[in-house]
Amino acid sequence: IDDLIKEVSSLKEALLQKGESLGKQQRLTKGIAKLVSNTSEQQQPPQPALPEEERQKREAEKADKRKARKNNGAKRDMHYEMEQEEHDVYPDDPDF
Repeated sequence: IDDLIKEVSSLKEALLQKGESLGKQQRLTKGIAKLVSNTSEQQQPPQPALPEEERQKREAEKADKRKARKNNGAKRDMHYEMEQEEHDVYPDDPDF
């Protein structure tokens, strides 16, 4: 009977240790899965250097795709009735 009790207790300890290691493994896999799913943590493969012509072509395409600014049909308000006056300002002048 004593031998059976010792064997059961050793099996119980082994089962508990297995459960602890299993929990540790699950926590590790969950953490790694979070890192893998996070796009900021993913490394991109190195891009081959493009020739100068190819790079300029892509930049030109990007510039063409950009939306031109529009003014929604509003006209610039030009004040033609106003006059311009020019004044010379001298730092030595007491009125300055």
